[in-house]
Amino acid sequence: MWSQVDIPKAPGLGLILDRVHYDGYNKKYGSDGLHEEITWDEYKVKFAIYCNRSCRHFHIWNLVNSNA
Repeated sequence: MWSQVDIPKAPGLGLILDRVHYDGYNKKYGSDGLHEEITWDEYKVKFAIYCNRSCRHFHIWNLVNSNA
């Protein structure tokens, strides 16, 4: 018998998706000669600056303090 499992539709407070993962795509298609692997390497620095300035700490800090 299968039992019902409740899966949250959004991550909990403090959990942020840092990047989209293309591991499955890269493993399947990345080395087939027709497709290129999808990576975020060229955007790493810009993404880190954006997240630290705009998203992570500031937004989470405000949410935590507004619920206190």
